[in-house]
Amino acid sequence: MLQALSSSSMDQTLSLKSDFFRYGIEMGILDFNEAISWADSVIQESPEPSGEIIDLALSRPRGRNGVLEALAAIPGERSPQAAGKLLLAVLGHRLSAGWELKVISRQSLDVAWVTLQPEEIRLELDRINDGIYLAESGAYGTIEECTRELRDALSIYGGVSET
Repeated sequence: MLQALSSSSMDQTLSLKSDFFRYGIEMGILDFNEAISWADSVIQESPEPSGEIIDLALSRPRGRNGVLEALAAIPGERSPQAAGKLLLAVLGHRLSAGWELKVISRQSLDVAWVTLQPEEIRLELDRINDGIYLAESGAYGTIEECTRELRDALSIYGGVSET
């Protein structure tokens, strides 16, 4: 029974990470080679890696779409919301590291909609994204205010762990 629980927990972790990479690659946030590197590390750490993980590790010759297909084949319960939270955490870290505000804002909004984040989060990110364009045109607010608002909105995902 304990072994079944461990296996189920491992499948859940693998499916969450596969969704994280799948959505991230589809939205241009992550490179498909990152998913292959993740599969390689799973293989190194696991005494008996699944065939799907091995297939993902070997999917580089099939390119981006082949990697996406291999990620989709990894078994386990799907949770777009959980994968989205991980991606929003990555984007929050990128914003703090100085990545371009407009890019991070747009990607955050895309993640929120595609991964079905709560409506209040989607609306807040949409408001911030609109605010950036208003600030750029000089119509309302400042870029610094928008940066702070986006950093605050994404900060709730800072404690989200990939495992």
